[in-house]
Amino acid sequence: MEWGAPDLDALRAFLVERHSFNAARVEKAVERLRAIRSGGKQTRLEAFFSVKAPRPLAAGAKYDPFAKRPPISKAKANGRVSGYKRGGA
Repeated sequence: MEWGAPDLDALRAFLVERHSFNAARVEKAVERLRAIRSGGKQTRLEAFFSVKAPRPLAAGAKYDPFAKRPPISKAKANGRVSGYKRGGA
């Protein structure tokens, strides 16, 4: 499949005569299409990014989801902060 220039006269005839589109609105859209086609080519997405080699990590810096975590203290588990008492007296 090859992309070519659109047939603007056939597009106008198809939309206005066959499907009763508003001729003024179709003409405005055709002019926008013509302006876009006369502009430059679209930039590819790869032009905005550069590929970098991954940085090596030390073995201890990697996250291990299966590593055993240290136990949580009772104060932290109950939502208490050391040195702070909740409530009255």
